[in-house]
Amino acid sequence: MSKTTFPDPDADAGTDQEDRQALPPQVRDHLKTGDPTGAIDTDGRIAQMSPELLECLGFAPGDDLSGLDFSSLWAHSDRPRLRAALALLPRGDTPPPPGGLHLDLSYLTREEHECELRLWRAGVHILFDLRCPGAAAG
Repeated sequence: MSKTTFPDPDADAGTDQEDRQALPPQVRDHLKTGDPTGAIDTDGRIAQMSPELLECLGFAPGDDLSGLDFSSLWAHSDRPRLRAALALLPRGDTPPPPGGLHLDLSYLTREEHECELRLWRAGVHILFDLRCPGAAAG
């Protein structure tokens, strides 16, 4: 899979970098676990992804997907279920659920495997982690 080149997030007026730095400590800590994790804004756009998640999805660890519609990473047939799950998340902080959505990751990786996506709220962000049995993460 060819690597996608994204603009340098620090090249413009610095707003992207400032937004990432403005993430609450709970969200920043979540992104530093060493696992494939990320944060989504409440409008469904990516706030930030861990380097481990980027690699799991076939991107370079330094790629910046901030602002991209999170559902666009998944197969067209999975997008309605993902959008519905995002819309149904309760307001306010919630704990990580024991299970999650089972989605096909082959849309991005071109490798056939199903992953489990867990979603939960942390303030104004939606946190998530991705579990892909058999996937070559990192």
